[in-house]
Amino acid sequence: GDTPIDVPRDAAGVRAVNEAGRYAGLFHRLLERNVAFAPGAYEVLFCSLAHDDADIDRTVEAAHDAASALVAGGG
Repeated sequence: GDTPIDVPRDAAGVRAVNEAGRYAGLFHRLLERNVAFAPGAYEVLFCSLAHDDADIDRTVEAAHDAASALVAGGG
């Protein structure tokens, strides 16, 4: 089944996730899936007009897979 995780709901929660090093793990797992997010947890992500629905779907799937792998791997 799905492993419950605490989703950050405010700036303090985001800081705690970043300080725990979780974003770096997510970033690298996404790169392994050919998805390049911003390397820093506080950087903004943008879609462009060059991204079509299939690109967005692949990115969402890769993010889900990467986050699941991160949770399963313990960090």
